Amino acid sequence: MGIGRMSRGYKIGFVTLFCTALFVTLSIFDGVQAANGKVTKLLPVCQDLLSRNSLTMPSGDSNKPPKNALDCFRRVQELDFTNQAAEQGLAIIEKRYEKMAENAIEAGDETKAKIYINRLKQVNYEGIVAEILENKLLNKKSRDSQQELQAKQALETAKLHKIALAKQQKEEIIRQRKLDAEKIVQQKLADIAAKRQFALKQKEKLKLAAMQKKQRVSGFPKRDPFELEKEYQNRVKDFLRRVNDNMGVEGYEVADVILDSRLYDPEKGVFPIKLDAKPWAVDLLKEVNKPYFVLSRDEARKLFKKGTRHKVYAKLDSANLLHSLFLFSDQNSFEVKSVAEGGKLDWQEPVTGMLFVWVPNGCFDMGSNNGNSDEKPVHKVCITKGFWMGKYEVTNKQYRMYKPNHDSQILNGASLNGDDLPAVQISWQNAVDFAQWLSSQGNGKFRLPTEAEWEYAARAGTTSEHYWGDGEKDACLYGNVSNPQKSSSFFLPDPITFPCNDNFKITAPVGSFRPNQFGLHDMMGNVWEWVHDKYRKHFYEESPRNDPLGPSLSQYRVIRGGDWKTKPSGVRSANRDKDTPGFNNGYLGVRLLREP
Repeated sequence: MGIGRMSRGYKIGFVTLFCTALFVTLSIFDGVQAANGKVTKLLPVCQDLLSRNSLTMPSGDSNKPPKNALDCFRRVQELDFTNQAAEQGLAIIEKRYEKMAENAIEAGDETKAKIYINRLKQVNYEGIVAEILENKLLNKKSRDSQQELQAKQALETAKLHKIALAKQQKEEIIRQRKLDAEKIVQQKLADIAAKRQFALKQKEKLKLAAMQKKQRVSGFPKRDPFELEKEYQNRVKDFLRRVNDNMGVEGYEVADVILDSRLYDPEKGVFPIKLDAKPWAVDLLKEVNKPYFVLSRDEARKLFKKGTRHKVYAKLDSANLLHSLFLFSDQNSFEVKSVAEGGKLDWQEPVTGMLFVWVPNGCFDMGSNNGNSDEKPVHKVCITKGFWMGKYEVTNKQYRMYKPNHDSQILNGASLNGDDLPAVQISWQNAVDFAQWLSSQGNGKFRLPTEAEWEYAARAGTTSEHYWGDGEKDACLYGNVSNPQKSSSFFLPDPITFPCNDNFKITAPVGSFRPNQFGLHDMMGNVWEWVHDKYRKHFYEESPRNDPLGPSLSQYRVIRGGDWKTKPSGVRSANRDKDTPGFNNGYLGVRLLREP
């Protein structure tokens, strides 16, 4: 009985133990299956966060879905510490932070480098990569500090060299100015001596003329209808002999003449002039005492100043010189031609039809003491060679022969693309490329004018603020500039404008206004014009006297002339402005120069 009960007790205990073990095994199996299910759901989330580069940020709550790849893969490892995908993901995160830290170190960004190294430590607590990167960052900082010190030393050395060079150049300029001043004084003394000598000779000639004075000469001989040609010519010669004897000089005064620059004919390059004949010479000059009698532009420029009356003398050898008189004033001589003989002095480029005006060499005072600081000091500049200057700004039609699809665009609802409108939306490099293309056509070398050449051509011998004078009422006769009507049309009303109306709201067709004394149109207003020179504010302090080319270093290029909305302070011969070479807009164009 006792053994039977014991046997039954063992059986019951074994069954109980077996059931317990089976329950535990089934529980573990269910737990593993549940963990595998979570891993299966987490891994795609982890991979997505990794692909979006959400490596360690933003941080998240462990009770909520993961927001960064590090947290996600670590949750996978907690569920399955042998999971290969999690290990590979963590390795990728570690490699990315290692790469980002190295890039930040190479770029010299210390802040980012430290951030990436700290995040690398979050990924791999015991890795030596972070320690290596920290040492590399320290070495980089040390090298950068040394290079910065060397750069500062080099900059200081260059600065000292530049100061020494500027001092040397300034001393050379002062020395040259002293020499120039001495030459001017010597020239003035020589001129005074020459004038005295000339006055003495003139006084002697007048005394001789008074001694030789005979009967008063009547009017120029008129031909009798019954007189033979030979008889008439003999009477003319006798008349001329008596005139010369009467005056006691080689030639004799026949008229006065006044040059009025407003009568300049830019198409023919001539000034129509009218001789105010002396009473005795009225018949002699009746064929030329008319407005169509002309004087070439270059001869007028060297002889006359605006509003100055000159005595004109003539040397006549025969009656047929009425159509080609050789006249001379006190110091200069010039030939006056009839309209039939007066030629067109402009040169036309055959490919584009662009007109060019000849600008002779000469010296002028560049800059202005009344303008901006970059226009000072006023200094003497000499253009040693004459050149051909574009009579007008380059038009859309001409520029499109080089670039057919060029678009000057629309401004304030108005098109700037008219054939005769100045081409705009042109950068400095575009302008240079256009000049090189035109040069390649085989009709001369074309380029942008230097800043000195531009101002010399714009002034055209004037010393006033504008080439039409210092006043502002005449501005709208000579240029497309800012005025009250324009301001009210396109801009807020501005009281600082020219007190006139040029009748154009935006750009005007080239040549719509009067030219300057060289025959150049739109040198003031319409559009700004690129020139060759780089810009430096105080370049005038060290500019050379002859043919300056501007500074060698600058990120800007000079623009000149102002545009259709520029105020009076900007539309001046001396005014300077600048833009970067790649800049272009609706107010900026170009005018070319052709070398002789």
